[in-house]
Amino acid sequence: MPTAQLPTLLSFLLIFGLASAGYGQNLRGRIVDANTNEPLAFANVYYNNTTIGVQSDVSGNFSIKSIGLQVELVVSYLGYETLNFPITESYADRILVFKLAPKVNEMKAFEVNSKRGKAWYENLEVFKQLAIGTTFFANDCKILNPEVLQFAYDTATFTMRASADEPLQIEHKAFGFKINYELRQYEYNVIDHNFIITGYPFFTFMTGSKQQERRWRNNQQLAYEGSLLHFGHSVHQRKLQEEGFELRWVERMLNPNFQETAQSKSALSALKKIPFYQAVRRDNPYQQTLNASEVQKFIERVDTSKVDYPDFLVERDSTLFLHFKNYLQVKYTKSSYSWAPGQYGPRTSLIFLDKAFIELDATGRILDPSAVRVEGYWASQLLGDLLPLDYQPPPKKE
Repeated sequence: MPTAQLPTLLSFLLIFGLASAGYGQNLRGRIVDANTNEPLAFANVYYNNTTIGVQSDVSGNFSIKSIGLQVELVVSYLGYETLNFPITESYADRILVFKLAPKVNEMKAFEVNSKRGKAWYENLEVFKQLAIGTTFFANDCKILNPEVLQFAYDTATFTMRASADEPLQIEHKAFGFKINYELRQYEYNVIDHNFIITGYPFFTFMTGSKQQERRWRNNQQLAYEGSLLHFGHSVHQRKLQEEGFELRWVERMLNPNFQETAQSKSALSALKKIPFYQAVRRDNPYQQTLNASEVQKFIERVDTSKVDYPDFLVERDSTLFLHFKNYLQVKYTKSSYSWAPGQYGPRTSLIFLDKAFIELDATGRILDPSAVRVEGYWASQLLGDLLPLDYQPPPKKE
């Protein structure tokens, strides 16, 4: 998921009173080198996770339509740090000047395996499974330039990290999209299986026959139904039940009778001695030992009582916030098609908030996705099921 953070090596200036009458509905600006103030021509400027973007001209100037939502404007240029700047409607009719600094390798603290030997190719396969996913739609999603990826495995923390010197170019033949993906953070922990991927995707439409485009639209709709984006829209419209969502509270607690065994300690020690691509495998005997122990570590209880909007939603000054402490189980019941090998029935997810209040925008989109943890179906919807935030489902037939 994308984040909304401003890198420290980037500068941003706001110049008032320079807009002309012809740009009332546009956001205008200029992109320059932070050290020389020289213009950066043909830099990419787009709203994060949307289909709306432009390039700067030879003088570094750009003009992009204001879409009137709380979104992040992404400014990227090869060899420079990518900027992600929160934009609101108030920035229309102003000139924005973005100063980009040369890119710094953030993975120097770890040994980076950039050589394309056996380990690199094995790590690439794990990357694709984790980042693209394993759903049926993910099978038609392909990284066109995997050679830009570098991998670093920290055995002290069992954490794999990945970085990319250039944006990942992704072709999604199931949805009819090409995705320019600026990878910002990729981390996977072998022990607790926590996975974080954040970045700045920009979508462009592929062209095809009428039959292909109809298939793309149908697949996009199938991916949308029951997704976190669909849930957010339904929350904002107060139409969860009509849209097919059922909510239940889940209490997760430590098992008071749990004791770590000598076998699990031995498995943990053994995992440190093998490469990441072997340690991550679920059929690895050490992983199986740890997973069996993890199952016994927690107790879960599902509350069957009804969950209503005031139980998880707060409104302040016309702004909506998610607000709850336990895990919220979200089940989508209107579709039971198999979305991944061996996965049938209602699509069930868990959502947990790392912050007390999570703001929603005017459409129900979560503005700080980095503060939200998901499990189950939503955790499986990765780049292979990703839709742009400006996606709109087709109107329902009466």
